[in-house]
Amino acid sequence: MPLTQTEMDVAKTVVQRFLNLRLATPRKQLLLKVGSRENLDKLQRWSILGSHDTKNYLPMAFAFHCCGDAEAEQFAKQSVTVVCHVLKNLFENEQVEEAQHTALEVEEHAQQMYGAVDAKQIWIGLYLGSQFGFSGISTGPNTFEITSLRISEQIIEIKPENVWDDYIKNQTQWIERQEKGNIKTSLQDSMSADSSNDAAGTYAGWEIVKPFGNMTGQSEVFLVRSPHRVAELAESAVTIHKYMGAIRLDQSQLFAVAVWQSARPDSPSELGALKVFKSRGDDAAAEEEALDRLKGEIQVLKWGRRGLLKLLASSEEQRWIITEYQPNGTLENQPLRFRGQASVALRAFRPLVEAVANLHKEGIVHRDIKPANVFVGNDSTLILGDFGIVYLPDQPERVTRTNERVGPYDYMPPWADLGERLEKVQPTFDVYMLGKLLWCMIAGKLKLPREYHAKPEFDLTQLFPDDPDMHIVNRILNKCVVEEARNCYSSAVDLLQVVDVCLRVIDRGGSLLDDTISRPCHVCGMGNYQMKALHPNTSSVGIRLWHGSGSNDISLFPIRVFVCDKCEHVEFFASN
Repeated sequence: MPLTQTEMDVAKTVVQRFLNLRLATPRKQLLLKVGSRENLDKLQRWSILGSHDTKNYLPMAFAFHCCGDAEAEQFAKQSVTVVCHVLKNLFENEQVEEAQHTALEVEEHAQQMYGAVDAKQIWIGLYLGSQFGFSGISTGPNTFEITSLRISEQIIEIKPENVWDDYIKNQTQWIERQEKGNIKTSLQDSMSADSSNDAAGTYAGWEIVKPFGNMTGQSEVFLVRSPHRVAELAESAVTIHKYMGAIRLDQSQLFAVAVWQSARPDSPSELGALKVFKSRGDDAAAEEEALDRLKGEIQVLKWGRRGLLKLLASSEEQRWIITEYQPNGTLENQPLRFRGQASVALRAFRPLVEAVANLHKEGIVHRDIKPANVFVGNDSTLILGDFGIVYLPDQPERVTRTNERVGPYDYMPPWADLGERLEKVQPTFDVYMLGKLLWCMIAGKLKLPREYHAKPEFDLTQLFPDDPDMHIVNRILNKCVVEEARNCYSSAVDLLQVVDVCLRVIDRGGSLLDDTISRPCHVCGMGNYQMKALHPNTSSVGIRLWHGSGSNDISLFPIRVFVCDKCEHVEFFASN
C-alpha cells in the first residue's frame, strides 16, 4: 500500500495516543507532522483516520494495520475477535432479548465465556466493532467511554475468526483500486466522467468520498459527491492556483469566492449514497440473483415515489445505483428518537405507512422493513430504502432458493418463515414488519421478540403507564404483530386507515374508556382521574334534573364520577 513513512508515523501517533490516553489527536499536531492538508485528508479519505470533530482525529481500524506497530495491530485484532464472539453469543442467547447493552454487561459476559478478560480489550473491541458493522456505540460528550451499545443483526453472518482479516483485505483492495484508477477521485477525471465510460470505473461523474462501514454482504456502499460539486471544486482549484502567487485588488473577490467554495463542507444535496451490488458466489445463479436485486430496486425507485429514497443515477450493466444521501442516518442509528412518545411516533410512522400502502396498491411488497432500512429526514419524516429483495408482481420467475426467507429474521412474520420456497409473497409480510417497527420506535429498542408485544416486559402500556395513547398503539399492534396471517391487516392500505382514525382520536384529546387505563387530568395536567364511589353499595349515583322554580324532577339517570387526585377536578360519565 502506497503510504510514506511520515504517513505511517502519523497513524502510529493517533493509535498510541488513543490506546494509552483514550484521547483524540489534535489536527494541528498532525498537520505539523504530515506537512500538508492534502496528505492529512488522504488519510481520512482512506479510512485510516476518522474525524471526531473538525479539530481532532481518531484511529480507524485500518490505522492499526498500517501504523507499523505490530503489537498494537495484534491487540486490536484480538479485541475485535473476542468482542465479536461475545456479542454474537449475546445476540443468539434466547434469555437476552434487549437490543441495548452497556460495556459492563459485555465485559461480564466475556468473563463468563473466557474467565479473566482485559477491560481495555473489551473497550477497544467495542469501539472498533461499530466500524465492522456488528455493533453500534454511544459515547459520552467529552470522553470515549462507551455509555451504551446495540448489536446489529448482521453479526449472525459474521465469522469472528475472519472478521479482521476480511476487513483489512477489502480495505486494502479498495485503496489499491483507488490508486490504480479503477475508482477515480481526481477532480479532472470526475469532471470528464459520464455514464458512457462507467466501465473505466467512474459513476456518471459522481466522485467517491469514502466507504460507508464495512464492505461485505450483498453490496458495497460509498458516500459520493455530485458531478456539479466536483466541477465546482475543480473550477475553484484552477482559480486559486491562478491567483495564488500574486493577486490584484480587482481579482480579490474571485479569489475569495474560490477559496470559500473549495473550503466549505459539501451540503447533503451535493452528496449521494452509491451502492455497488455484489454476487453471493461464483455460479450463474448467484450472478442472476445479484442482477435481479439491482433491477428490482431500480424499477421501484426510478419513478420517484413519495416516501422512498430518491434515485439519482444507476447502471444495470455496471451494477450500481446512487440514491439521495440522508445525513441523519436510519432508525437503527437513533433508537431513542421516538422513545415513550406514542403520538409523535405515530405521526412520523403515518407517511411511511402511506408509502408502503401505495406500493401495495401496485402489488409491490418491500419484504425488508426494519430500523436499518428506514431513514430519518430533517423534519423527522421517515423514508424507506433498500429494495434489494423487493417483490414485484410482474417480475419473471425468481431464482429458486432453498429455505427461502423473505426478510430479516427478527422482523419476519411466522407465515413467511416456512423453510421452503414461497410461491406467493403477501402484503401482510410488510404489515407485520411495520407493526414491529412501530413498537421499536416507541419502546426505544431495536428488536421485539416474536409476537410478544402483549407480554408484561414488552407491553407499551406497562413500559409507559402514564401515557393513555399507548393503549391506542396496542390496538394497532394487535392486528399487525400476529401469529397467523388471517388475523393481520390484509395490507398497508387497511393499516393506513386505522392509523388515521387513531391520530384523529389523539388530535381531539380522546382516549379509550376503560377503568384500567390511566386518564391524565386535562385541567392541572399533573394528576389522574380516579373513579369516586359516592355510595357504599355502588360506583354510580343518580342525578336529578329540574327546570324552572318547580320541585318536580324531569329525569333521573345513573352516572359515574371521576375526580383528579391532584386538583380534584370532576368529570361525569353515564353509567351502563
